[in-house]
Amino acid sequence: MEVLFIAPRIPFPLRQGDRIICHHRLQSLSKKYAITLVTFYDSPAELENIKAISGFCAEVHAIYLPKWRSLLNCVECLFTHRTPFQVAYYKSKQFQAKLDELNSTHSFDLAHYFLLRVADYHIPENIPKVIDLIDSMQLNFSSRIAIETNIIKKLLLKAELNRITDYEINLINKFNKSMLVSQRDADFISTDSPKIEVVPVGVDTNIFTPSLTDRRSIVRIIFSGRMGYSPNVYAVLWFVKNCWDTIHRAFPNTIFVVAGADPTKEIINLNSRNIEIAGYVDSMTDTLAQADIAVVPMQSGSGMQNKILEAMACGVPVVTTSFGLGTIKAINGESVLVADTVDEFIAAVSSLIKDEAKRTQIGRNGRSLVEAEHSWLSASTKLESIYQSVIIDR
Repeated sequence: MEVLFIAPRIPFPLRQGDRIICHHRLQSLSKKYAITLVTFYDSPAELENIKAISGFCAEVHAIYLPKWRSLLNCVECLFTHRTPFQVAYYKSKQFQAKLDELNSTHSFDLAHYFLLRVADYHIPENIPKVIDLIDSMQLNFSSRIAIETNIIKKLLLKAELNRITDYEINLINKFNKSMLVSQRDADFISTDSPKIEVVPVGVDTNIFTPSLTDRRSIVRIIFSGRMGYSPNVYAVLWFVKNCWDTIHRAFPNTIFVVAGADPTKEIINLNSRNIEIAGYVDSMTDTLAQADIAVVPMQSGSGMQNKILEAMACGVPVVTTSFGLGTIKAINGESVLVADTVDEFIAAVSSLIKDEAKRTQIGRNGRSLVEAEHSWLSASTKLESIYQSVIIDR
């Protein structure tokens, strides 16, 4: 069976959650389907990344979309219509032309759109369509607006939320199935639509594995994630401002490590004797293997937190907020620690620093949870069942 897979960017390197999910979608689907991937690139250097995913695809077509064109699309969008800016950003006549060409030469059984950003591209009506929304942009922007203190940023977020609310809701009816990674995100769009399916995030438990090395005298506390993403930036700043000094004074043998690509200036400026801004790391698995505790104090965002699942898979105990945990089926005090106030978060992290046995037990339980609930195999099995139901019903 032939699948047309439409994505806004080449799913490599695996620096962001959406790229990780897209990469594994292609990898798992390629075992049973012939995939034609159509995607964008904005610089010639990106074309090298195609090598990492070409083995999963029968064909890869990358369309050039320079950043100046994307920014001009957004400016034009201000005055012409109410399309969300993130959809306008990826508008391209060349991309649509390539889709038209491919549909004239192939007999696709199904089209898989990856992310809301490419939802406006047209294909023949007789081809069933599914869309991987991953998370709800309404939830994402609503939660970010609630905590944003910069007036200009808040206005920009509100402007996009106004555009995206009706767009996201109406989008559900344009596709045979829409997929999200958590029930919370699904419910934020619609609580009763039969067209919405939840496909949880997976983790490669063969790559993300517990470390066999002995623990060191220095307790390493880690936050992992792309540090150009504002919910991650806010989470780190919240932890440093409200919790870190108290924790470090009580436990001088601790260091806070922030690992992730594209750190903003305000994150880089945190670098000090007891805060290490690692930036992009070649292997997040190796970085997590050196950590003793993972903190995920999310206050905003959407979807399911890969960083929690990856840390759990590595046997690293996690302290997070209720918002960060979302619909991950971890039990507070058993496979994760959940803390929502400053005092609770300090107490939870401190309890793990003091008690190595507790760290080990929660880490083991977290690993077991990921193995049972969040393998990529279970995610691909659910996705294949969605494919089959859509193709049968057409």
